[in-house]
Amino acid sequence: MYTFTRKLAGLTAGAALVAAQGAAAGSATVDAGNGNSVTFEYNDTMLRINNSIDANSYAVMRDGTMFTVAIAEGMPIVMDAGAMMKSMGNMPGMEAINLPTDAGDLDGRVVSLKDTGRDETVAGIMGDLYELTVEDDNGQQRTETLVLSTDKRVLEFRDAMLLMVDMTASISPQQGMDEAREQGKELEARLRGLNAGVLRIGDQMSVTAITDDAIPDARFELPAKPMDLQGFGSMLGEMQKRMQER
Repeated sequence: MYTFTRKLAGLTAGAALVAAQGAAAGSATVDAGNGNSVTFEYNDTMLRINNSIDANSYAVMRDGTMFTVAIAEGMPIVMDAGAMMKSMGNMPGMEAINLPTDAGDLDGRVVSLKDTGRDETVAGIMGDLYELTVEDDNGQQRTETLVLSTDKRVLEFRDAMLLMVDMTASISPQQGMDEAREQGKELEARLRGLNAGVLRIGDQMSVTAITDDAIPDARFELPAKPMDLQGFGSMLGEMQKRMQER
């Protein structure tokens, strides 16, 4: 099942780069490393996330929340992941849960963003090569290369990532999220004037295919009624509390 990590807010806010402008429609496949690729399908208000590791499961972000879909023995099982995450609240350990769509880590305060003056072609699109330096809470700095593009397809992918940021922030536990969101906003502000989207982040994430073809609405439909999980998180929290009291 898809779950969340605090890194997602900073990464996707940074990858999206600037505030969404105009309509978004299309699909993008991202090489997330370790043999894993993630395909995003999107329109103005909805996003579908397909993970290559498990072809029998995917996630759909729509109606202000996130649903996970798993196909078991030919039968679809749909869960309202957003409702479950909200009910978990700030349970200890929630900040460590990972999301399979995580494609890199840009956590930290932005120190500098420099245009190297070089070009690079990614997924058949020419982009500009930048160097981004960030600093973590311990004062350690690291520099990562970014390939940025103003191509319409990349901008629409950027807008879809912003949609994911907003929905993720609205349904995720707040523990650790606020700092990551602020860091994402800092990078977004630095790059706002570039009106660009990301094609590559170092060796952590790289777009391998991207289109601006319209996605049929059927791709975002839920194949079954979502299970009611609103009390599931509370139940887990109570179980954890009892175990700690022993």
